Amino acid sequence: MVTEIQNESDIPLTGLALIDFHADWCGPCQMFAPVFAELEENFGDEVFFGSVDVQEKQKMAHSFGVMSIPCTLLFEDGIPKEKVQGYKPYGKFETYLEQKIESLTLTNRNK
Repeated sequence: MVTEIQNESDIPLTGLALIDFHADWCGPCQMFAPVFAELEENFGDEVFFGSVDVQEKQKMAHSFGVMSIPCTLLFEDGIPKEKVQGYKPYGKFETYLEQKIESLTLTNRNK
């Protein structure tokens, strides 16, 4: 289940987290919502999925440099690492997440 992020402390400090910044009035955000839900369904055991409504959390969006939506931020151990702006279809995000999970797994093995 996608977690509605109320403040920055809701973002986990360990592992990967994918946070979707969106608004109800945003057409591309509405197109991305089912993609994000499917990603959570398929990767939810390995990645934390959160959602931020920029209308309600403008300061949080600003603090992470979100200038346009939809915007998805990838966090690693609580630190924002990458930003993906705009709508992307499921297949592109699936490949992206698979690569990030594999990279994190390799990094953790080498520690």
